[in-house]
Amino acid sequence: MKATRIICVGAGLLLMLSLRAVPSPAFESRAGAAPVIQEAPAAAPEGGEVHPPALPPRQRVGVIVFLAWMWALVGVLLYFLRLKVREADRVFRTGFYDAHDAEGEEPRSP
Repeated sequence: MKATRIICVGAGLLLMLSLRAVPSPAFESRAGAAPVIQEAPAAAPEGGEVHPPALPPRQRVGVIVFLAWMWALVGVLLYFLRLKVREADRVFRTGFYDAHDAEGEEPRSP
């Protein structure tokens, strides 16, 4: 069970790193191209709603990648927290510490 989890986490990290290394047409630089300038409308239409301009594909992908990395980071941190809680429970079940022992005291000798 533990080996399967390690393999899955390793495969997930490898997948994320490999996707980062794959070149994407959205991230290619436009060396000779002139910068694209979007002009703002002269005035807001009367009685209508004003909508922001659509994001270019590069910015849309950037937002998605940022959110994916944040959720991956949260998942990894929760995984390590879960491991720490399991280890604390295992140490508690060994019986070296009582539930009412103060912090910093030496464990009982078995």
